[in-house]
Amino acid sequence: MTFREAEAYLYSFIGQRKLTDVYNTAGLLEFMKFLDHLGNPHQQLRSILVAGTKGKGSTAAMLASMLHAAGLKVGLYTSPHLCSIRERIQVNGRHIEEADFARLVSQLRAVYDAHGRPEVKRFRTFFELLTALAFLHFVQERVDLAVLEVGLGGRLDATNVVVPAVSILTSISLDHVEILGENLTLIAREKAGIIKNQGIALSAPQVPEVDLVLQEMAALQEARLYRVGQEFTWREEACSVESTRFTFVGRRHRLQHLAIPLLGRHQIVNAVTALAAVELLEEQGLAITPAQIRQGLAQVRWEGRLEIVRRAPWVVLDGAHNQDSAEKLASAVQEIFPYSRLILILGVSANKNIQAIVQALAPLADLVITTRAEVYRAADPALIARYVSETSTPVRVIPTAREAVEEGLALTRQADMLLITGSLYLIGEVKGFWESME
Repeated sequence: MTFREAEAYLYSFIGQRKLTDVYNTAGLLEFMKFLDHLGNPHQQLRSILVAGTKGKGSTAAMLASMLHAAGLKVGLYTSPHLCSIRERIQVNGRHIEEADFARLVSQLRAVYDAHGRPEVKRFRTFFELLTALAFLHFVQERVDLAVLEVGLGGRLDATNVVVPAVSILTSISLDHVEILGENLTLIAREKAGIIKNQGIALSAPQVPEVDLVLQEMAALQEARLYRVGQEFTWREEACSVESTRFTFVGRRHRLQHLAIPLLGRHQIVNAVTALAAVELLEEQGLAITPAQIRQGLAQVRWEGRLEIVRRAPWVVLDGAHNQDSAEKLASAVQEIFPYSRLILILGVSANKNIQAIVQALAPLADLVITTRAEVYRAADPALIARYVSETSTPVRVIPTAREAVEEGLALTRQADMLLITGSLYLIGEVKGFWESME
């Protein structure tokens, strides 16, 4: 297989079954049988598992960066990608090579053809195959630790076949309600499925009903649950477009003037969660110095989250994709960016609470341009526009992302801001053509 053939083969599995069917009926037993035919690579990895509704990618990236700064060889598995599928599988910040990707997909295909689909329920999904590929790559690269971001939920997610050194739960809010449950209690139970028997779990700050579920699930598993805000605390020092700095107070360290390149005070919480995980790993034998911690945080890269791609005027990309993340984005934009007018380009996935996202963001804008990414799950821009109209904010519908950005740039003056958000798929598409517009 060439890389393009391998990529196309994996993409052919998307949409074969509804997510509701895959998550609720597939379970992990058949996937584990599939992994057995591959030599059980997941059992050969020391791993950290990161679940949550928002912040899990940023937390995973910051944790991996600190571990790398400590001299470890670190695998990082995240989703979705922005521009290339290779972004999802990294070792020490380097994307998997095309040749390695193609070779491993060929290996997966051979096993799939031999063992993947007899009878009725034995089928594989795009995410399962990609997860298996990540396991194989990390084993072959002999990583010291693999930081794995959960794809969906937790209990039945393909990543949950590992037994992690630490199970991390970032902020949990309403999302994928048609799959995970209609309220926070049900969703939290699904996310908490990554807590292992007699394991170590770490939670970011949660609303009370989620915190209660996590405590109950940890007790059932006889696991130790640590909570950011209790055993691990912080003090914000600066939160501006130029600097995000804070003090961390943990069980082992008190570190002042820590700096991260990711913008917004919500990223401080993610950084503190990653730092807490580092301390829990230290208690399991990890050697890391304060200087390495500082270096790892300062060097982290995580694109598409309050990412500034142009100044004067501001052009900012953010993948906020649900109500809570949209509300945090709105707060961050108002707090740290100086601007005169705000032009908002909004493209949302159809399975999201579009009205809630619009209500969080549209009131900030002088004009909203609704559009869509070129993916099957994108919502109709006209539908988004109807919700925008309910806020009395002026709105235009432009069907393609490139045309929407061209229009937005034409309307944005030097003192203004062009904010592009609503979906990581939209952000990835914009990043793909942005350089040609510079």
